[in-house]
Amino acid sequence: MTKIMMIVELFGSAVRRRIRTAGPVASTLSAGLDSGAITAIAAALLRQDGGRLTALTSVPAYPQVVEALPGALVDEWPGAQLVARSSGVVDHVPIPGSDFSPLGAIARSQEIHDEPVWGVVNLPWILSMLEECRRRGARVLLTGQMGNGGVSWAGGQGLALRRLASGDPRGALEALVERRRSPGTSWPRVLRRELADPLRRRVHGALERRRQLWTGQVVGPLIEPAFARRLGLVRRMRDNGFDRFLPATDAERRLAILFPGTTPIGAFYHALGSAHGVEVCDPTGDVRLLEFCFGVPPEQFVRGDHDRWLMRRGLEGLVPPEVQWNRRRGMQGADIAYRLRAAADVVTTAIERMEASSVCREYLDVPRLGERWNVVRSNPAAAAVGPAEDLTRGLSFGHFLSRFGD
Repeated sequence: MTKIMMIVELFGSAVRRRIRTAGPVASTLSAGLDSGAITAIAAALLRQDGGRLTALTSVPAYPQVVEALPGALVDEWPGAQLVARSSGVVDHVPIPGSDFSPLGAIARSQEIHDEPVWGVVNLPWILSMLEECRRRGARVLLTGQMGNGGVSWAGGQGLALRRLASGDPRGALEALVERRRSPGTSWPRVLRRELADPLRRRVHGALERRRQLWTGQVVGPLIEPAFARRLGLVRRMRDNGFDRFLPATDAERRLAILFPGTTPIGAFYHALGSAHGVEVCDPTGDVRLLEFCFGVPPEQFVRGDHDRWLMRRGLEGLVPPEVQWNRRRGMQGADIAYRLRAAADVVTTAIERMEASSVCREYLDVPRLGERWNVVRSNPAAAAVGPAEDLTRGLSFGHFLSRFGD
């Protein structure tokens, strides 16, 4: 049995084991590979027993963000709709996340988790999605959050550069020749992907790290620099093998997606689901599937200009070609700047409370968060996305710290 056939078989079994429930089943559905495969397989399995699948797709609450960010895939509804239609028995529901403002979503999340969480800009649509599951009586919600570390691993890039840097020029040449054998590629493309682009990222990371060390911002834009120095945070980060500017190995990047204690994804969705009476299940985290995928040589995940090669081939006939060969990554939560501006008075009040709080000032760089808010209020969406993400995370930590006094 070929690797592709094995992946299809293991993936199907993983989905089948997670839809054994007496109640309705729902799935998250983007325009991506993992959720598309899960939705299509689950719909086919449920159809055998006369069942239906509800697919939930995040869509922008502010559609104008699509024109403001023309190079990004911020509205995945068209691609998701192709999968829903081809599956035949799917109730497809758009989720704009309008049930929650950013600060309202932060407050609700911390009621559930009792701490700030990862991916805070996505909280409005994630919470709205779970509320929709509760309204529909869904007992199981299928997701594909772990797929990027396993079945749809993008594949290692820069193998030739790593071998060259380790003093193995012959191994680097072998890696280049192997990449060149892939159909539809060329030497310029191979050299760009394997040498030029990885080298550019390394140089950029080194320069950015040097700049932030010089300015005291190496631990990020949220933490108050004096607190970071007092804690010896940079040294602690290094001692624990964490440096966000140094390139990680392929194995480290994969395990960062999958390992408990490293990734918060599994615990995050388990707690959220429990709070809404829904069991959140992820077939891409199935141990049998992961064992097989980690046994596949990393170079098998890349062919020519296409990453995630095994997954793409395995989806042949399962999802429409427009989704199967799509190379753009979705950008959920891209309208966060619009959401913050719509709640400007509440956001301004929250920042003023943080400025007046000795607890917040001790741990957070509140002036820099105020600068981020000025950028968000006065700039178009493209320039405001990064500052809006920083600001939203800062608001989340500020809300948490406010529980411990002023």
